[in-house]
Amino acid sequence: MCDAAPNILVVGGEGFIGAAAVCALKEAGASVAAGSRRGAGTADGRDVVACNLDDAEEIRAAVKGRDLVVHAAFGDDASLGAQLSTLLEAMTQASASRLIYISSIAVYGDRDGVVDESAAPGEPLDAYARAKLDCEHRIRLWGAAAPGKRRALILRPGAVYGAGSRFWIDKMIERLDAGALPLVGDGRAPLIHVDDLAAMIAVGAQRLLAPEASEDWPAFLALNAVGAQTLSWNDYFLALAKASGRPAPQPASSARLLALAALATVAKTARRLGVRGLRGAALLPTGGERRLFSRRADYSIRACEKYLSMRPGLSLDEGLARSFHSST
Repeated sequence: MCDAAPNILVVGGEGFIGAAAVCALKEAGASVAAGSRRGAGTADGRDVVACNLDDAEEIRAAVKGRDLVVHAAFGDDASLGAQLSTLLEAMTQASASRLIYISSIAVYGDRDGVVDESAAPGEPLDAYARAKLDCEHRIRLWGAAAPGKRRALILRPGAVYGAGSRFWIDKMIERLDAGALPLVGDGRAPLIHVDDLAAMIAVGAQRLLAPEASEDWPAFLALNAVGAQTLSWNDYFLALAKASGRPAPQPASSARLLALAALATVAKTARRLGVRGLRGAALLPTGGERRLFSRRADYSIRACEKYLSMRPGLSLDEGLARSFHSST
C-alpha cells in the first residue's frame, strides 16, 4: 500500500461489510484494527478494539494514532448522525484526517435513468435515506473546517450481497423457501458483491493516503458502488434460487400482485399484534420493495473508474458461487 504500513481502523469491523474491508485492507499491506462495540480481543484472526460509537471516550482511544478510518458500522437510523459526529470529533482531536464512509444509493431517492454522482439528492424515501444524507452533510462540514488537510471518500453502494448478507441473501432465501418471492422485479438491480465493495475500500484507502491525493482529489469525493453487470431483480431472484438449490420463483399477474400486497399488509399487521401463523404472507415484498424492484435507475460507475482506476468486476454467477461456498 505504501512504504510504511498505514494504521487503519475499520469501525464496524466485525460486521458484514466491515469484516470484508478488514480482510481486503490487510491483503493490501495495511495494519488494520476492527472496531467493535462488543469490546477488544481477537476474532477470526482480526485485531479487535473497543469502538462503541455511543461512547466518546472509547472512540477517542480507538482512533488515536490512525492514519485512516473506515466507517462501515450500521445501527439505528435515528442514531447515525450523532454517532458519526462523535467519531468526527474524535478524529479531529487525534489529527486523523482521512475517512472512508459507507453511505448508500438511497440518497438519490427514486430517480430513474442514468444517475451519476453529480445528481442532486432526491427526496428521501425513508428514515434511512434521510440519515445517510445527514451523515454526508456532516462529513462535508468536517472537511470544510480544515481546508487542504482533511479528505473523505464516500462510497454509495447499492444492494450489497454475499455470504452473511442478512437481507439480500438470507431473507431472500427465507422468502424463496416460503414461496413468498414472486417475480415482481423487472427494474434494474444495483447489486454489488461485498468482495467488490471491500476492494473499492482498499483501493480508496491507498489513494487517500498517497501524497498526490492532496493534488488531484477533492476534499469530499462521493462514488457510486454498484456492479458493472446489467441485471434485473428478476434475474437476481432466479439466479439466487438456482445457486441455492431452490425452485425458481414464478411470475405473477397484476391482479395477483395486488391481492398478494393486500394479504401481506394484513399478515404483517397481524404478526405485529402477536397473531401466530401467516409467516409466508408476511414475507411477501412490501409496497416499498416492489417500487424498488421496478425502478429503472442505472447508477454510473464512471467516477469510480476515473478516481480508483477500477470497476467492480464480479459477475452474478461468481458472486453467488462465492456467497454459497463461503456459507458452507
